[in-house]
Amino acid sequence: MDRRIDKVVLQEGDTINLTTHPGFDIKGNKTCLYVDHKELPYVLKPKDKVLLDYGRITLSVRGCYDHEIVCEVVTGGALQGYADVTVIDVPLNIPYLTNKDKKDIEVLTSEQVDIIIVPHVEDSKCLDEVRKLIGVRNTGIQLMAKIDSKLGYKNFDAILDSADGVIIDRGKISVEVSTEKVMQAQKTMVAKANKAGKPVFGACEYLNSMIVRNCPTFAEATDVINAIIEGIDGLVLKEETARGEYPALAVRTLATLAREAEGQIWQHEIWKSLNEAATPPIDPAHAVVISSIEAANKAHATAIVLATTSGTSARYLAKYRPRCPVIAITRYGSVARKLHMFRAVWPLHYIVAPNPNWCLDVDLRLQFGINAGKLEGIIKPGDPLVLVSGWRQGAGFTNNIRVVYASDEEPWVLPYSPVVAP
Repeated sequence: MDRRIDKVVLQEGDTINLTTHPGFDIKGNKTCLYVDHKELPYVLKPKDKVLLDYGRITLSVRGCYDHEIVCEVVTGGALQGYADVTVIDVPLNIPYLTNKDKKDIEVLTSEQVDIIIVPHVEDSKCLDEVRKLIGVRNTGIQLMAKIDSKLGYKNFDAILDSADGVIIDRGKISVEVSTEKVMQAQKTMVAKANKAGKPVFGACEYLNSMIVRNCPTFAEATDVINAIIEGIDGLVLKEETARGEYPALAVRTLATLAREAEGQIWQHEIWKSLNEAATPPIDPAHAVVISSIEAANKAHATAIVLATTSGTSARYLAKYRPRCPVIAITRYGSVARKLHMFRAVWPLHYIVAPNPNWCLDVDLRLQFGINAGKLEGIIKPGDPLVLVSGWRQGAGFTNNIRVVYASDEEPWVLPYSPVVAP
């Protein structure tokens, strides 16, 4: 669209041309709009429907020519630049990764990013191609798959198995799935992600009215709260912060609603359901995590303080939705950053040089986590705490649980006292 034009208004009955000619990429107006899929004129046919801006505007195809699609406006509305374009039940010969995508992934890999969000994932093959590109240079990058189509929903099980986490764009799914089925689709995908222990985020105009208003509607607030109660781990704001008049306020409002929603979650039933789904045999670290949550529930622990190397134990803990926060201490910054994706986990990067005495080093890390909890107001004197760690150096050896009480002075738990052999 012409950069001098803020938006165009399309009215029912208008004729508009969609062009793929690159010369029009910044010259669009109400009679001619640029679309960036070059093959579109060759796959559409008369009477096909083209949906713009998440289905708010509907066009009916009259005819297709080189670089151009002539359409009639069926449902009009205001349209801004870079709007989403959707065609229904028309196969598009789009490669999983374009040359630009591959170059972008190379740059991201060289910059050692922690997470790559892969948009418009419709099957696991797309994620496999991305992993091939990053695997040679950096296997630690996490992939978040964005599900935004009917086909992506249909292939969700395979996508979830391949991805490290998912983002559900309910708004885009609703363009292809009937409105009454969208909530069912969201609930199904969220439940499957929860059971798999993988983070699931929602992205769908949660506070859309705050683009122009300083407060959400009651329906929006209810939608946010219900999404979190259902099991959503995080919410993504789009236009509210991209072009809204109150971006910071929108984020604060969302955070306030999220905290309120978390207080309404029936943690015991969620824990019971997920625990029953963990059919034996399970690996030792997994078993220790389940036992630590049981101990935290019985002791009414204020926090679970965990010393972790790879972050695996912290991810297991997040899966079972503990009723208290998990303070995860790790020496690796990349592990700490990735753990921010997981619900209830507060990761801390411990940068003090390792102590040669492994057991003492573990206690020092746990003490660091307790002190941080004290400063944040999470932990108070007399609070019961569950400490989880390993008694063997390295990843994959979490096998120790302790229940302690926070003291009112330093150190906040009894200091480590090595046993002296006679």
